[in-house]
Amino acid sequence: MSYARFENHDGHYSRIKETDVEMCILGSFLTDDVRCGVNDTSYQDWFYNDTDEVGGGNATNLEKDGDFILLTDEYPVEKFAHIVVKMRRDQFIKLLNDWKEIVCKNRPQKVILRYENDEYTLEVIKA
Repeated sequence: MSYARFENHDGHYSRIKETDVEMCILGSFLTDDVRCGVNDTSYQDWFYNDTDEVGGGNATNLEKDGDFILLTDEYPVEKFAHIVVKMRRDQFIKLLNDWKEIVCKNRPQKVILRYENDEYTLEVIKA
């Protein structure tokens, strides 16, 4: 299992700890690109737009590749430049929707994103 932990700092989520580079990239996508309240639907719009194959934000680049979405670091450290997060399209849209519903609407203090058994799940960390 790999994971990324986030904390709410005055309404903005920050990455606190990741188990690997892939979770760092995905965490940066959620905290720096998707965020809460800023780009509420822009990534969903990109996802459903059949003409735009590539996209990106402040921290990541995205690409549609058949049944998958590929995420890469916008500014990778050289030794990690080859790392790509590859997720199924259904996982990508589920993660965006879960981020909006679980994190942005409720604003919990701590959240964890887990990747286990080929699935991504977001959960509130109870204190």
